[in-house]
Amino acid sequence: MIRHLVLIGALASGLLAGCLGDPPIQERWTHLEMIGVAAPDSADLRSGDTATIRLDGRVTFRRLVTGFLVGEVRVASDLTVDSLALDDEDLVLASESVDRLLRRSTSVARSVKALAGFPQLRRTVPMEFQVRVPATPAPTEGAPANPAPSVFLVLYMGDGEEVELADGRDSLVVRPFDTHEHEVLAQGRPLVFHPEPTP
Repeated sequence: MIRHLVLIGALASGLLAGCLGDPPIQERWTHLEMIGVAAPDSADLRSGDTATIRLDGRVTFRRLVTGFLVGEVRVASDLTVDSLALDDEDLVLASESVDRLLRRSTSVARSVKALAGFPQLRRTVPMEFQVRVPATPAPTEGAPANPAPSVFLVLYMGDGEEVELADGRDSLVVRPFDTHEHEVLAQGRPLVFHPEPTP
């Protein structure tokens, strides 16, 4: 009788676990979020202008993580909003798009904060940095118009290492965490600038 009860209990537990499933991935992986972004109206900007970006980044830790939190503006010549899944409801897919973007774009401005956290800790980190509005190449006669470069704002974490530049100054190089390897969900979004073409 006891054996039958134990077996029934085990089966019930298995069925219950199967029904409930795993918790959402943002409850299992460290989650980065842009909870506030302030940027000037693109209509007021021209090529070469300097724009101030303010970003409030929130990090919800799901395990012990140490590294650097980076808020960054990146420019890509061969990636567009449509070629990435930055706003997808699948947070892993969206973070994989940030991984791809980081590999195929150039940083033009950033803010970096050293950060460490333990499971269930939530930190909000304000950032502010300036970016020069990229120029749109002037059209060539008889050729199709040159597309404006795509500009993105990203929030990610990584390992950092100080290196000495040729002029003797120190610079911090940050190697982004891979989404799957580190179980960290990065976030990105497009920044829209409409500068006048460069003559």
